[in-house]
Amino acid sequence: MKHKRNNYESGLVALLLLSNLAHAQGFTVDFSDVEGFGVNSEKVQINDIFVTWDSPFDPAGVTVPYDLDFKVCQSVSGRRYLRPIFTAEEPTCSEALPPQDAVFSEAAAMPLVSNGVYLSNSYVQNVDINRVRIEHIGIRNPDYPEAITRYDNIVFKFDPETLDLEECHVCILFEWRDDQLELDAHLTGPAPGVPEDYNHEPDRFHLYFRSQYNEVSELKRPIELGNKQQEVFIFPPRTAKTLRPGRYRFTVHHYEDNYSGSNNNIAQSGALVSLWIGDGTKQVFRPPTDSHILRGEMGDIWRVFELHVADDGKVTVVPIQNYDVDVIPSEVY
Repeated sequence: MKHKRNNYESGLVALLLLSNLAHAQGFTVDFSDVEGFGVNSEKVQINDIFVTWDSPFDPAGVTVPYDLDFKVCQSVSGRRYLRPIFTAEEPTCSEALPPQDAVFSEAAAMPLVSNGVYLSNSYVQNVDINRVRIEHIGIRNPDYPEAITRYDNIVFKFDPETLDLEECHVCILFEWRDDQLELDAHLTGPAPGVPEDYNHEPDRFHLYFRSQYNEVSELKRPIELGNKQQEVFIFPPRTAKTLRPGRYRFTVHHYEDNYSGSNNNIAQSGALVSLWIGDGTKQVFRPPTDSHILRGEMGDIWRVFELHVADDGKVTVVPIQNYDVDVIPSEVY
């Protein structure tokens, strides 16, 4: 196996960008041995990121370690992510706003000021192959950005589609294989003071394709993957250290129509849900084994699990594994 250290000017990094790592077969990125430190208030350097790709000249593949700087960014909902710096010109943090239901746009009303953190005194620890923990992150006061209110440790998970490291208090990845099925991830959870509406219960939010972000969660639906992968993030409110207490429910819905070209349901689609909570191990969920016999005129629904968050932020996973039919998207509570 060949090793050669590279910086951001390397030709291989340019190749990764051009080929889009998510679609380049034979590539893997490994954060298992990383370490790093804060470069300044908005950047960290992460060392020993190992990139391996298949080689016709070496059966074991070719592995190259990288030292890269990452810039901290913030989505419209307040979720933070680290964007790799591949060239002398730094990447921007701007991103297109996802569709948002006008009924519940809690995040849209909040001004987006600074990235909310201070990284100069931070350092990087590995968690596993695709996660790192940034320790001693200074959290800024939203009213006085120059003031640090506390220091936190935050886990970030690598996204092979964007090459970003995404803040991962709770990360849920939903994948399936059937190209012709229209499947959607839904998350409901606590939203004190929100009135009842056609698509959510009182005091609860409903995150789905029509409402893709709020103060404590965000849904990503990458177009590049042919809509066969969706990711949900749950994170603390801007001024809090822990997740908002309450009950969160994750559900998968199949909207049945006459033009899908597929006779499968969720259970026959190769559906898989992966769950990460902080630096804990990955949990995997598959549809109930007897659910292949269920099919309705309005599609089918898989209620996967609930997360019960205590006042101190502790998260308990409660599997549901319930399968039902004839439920429309707005009724997925």
